[in-house]
Amino acid sequence: MAEESITPEELVSIISNVDKKYKHASKDYILIIKEEPHTPCHIYISDCEEAVWSKLLDINFFVHLKADLQLTSPLKTFAGHLISSLQACSFIERDKNAIRVSIQLQIGEGLAMGCSFKV
Repeated sequence: MAEESITPEELVSIISNVDKKYKHASKDYILIIKEEPHTPCHIYISDCEEAVWSKLLDINFFVHLKADLQLTSPLKTFAGHLISSLQACSFIERDKNAIRVSIQLQIGEGLAMGCSFKV
């Protein structure tokens, strides 16, 4: 994975301070990606009533997701596409213990693929 050259600071500048509101099963949810002091970014999803889910979004998260999707674009480009697609065309699904975020990932002109991850 030596070809992956992105610093934690560059990653934070791409993914931090994102927020999105979802409606699922007649309930409102909010997703926030936030940088915490002295730690990488986290994604938080809350139903604003009873639960908060969180997941660490570090470089390894993006490296593994990119590998799972078998993409060869630079990690910085992939992270930018993922966050743009998250804001534009994503939805959530909730089971008893987890939230799954599904994204219609736009990769260039006319190329889209689905991906998802648990929070």
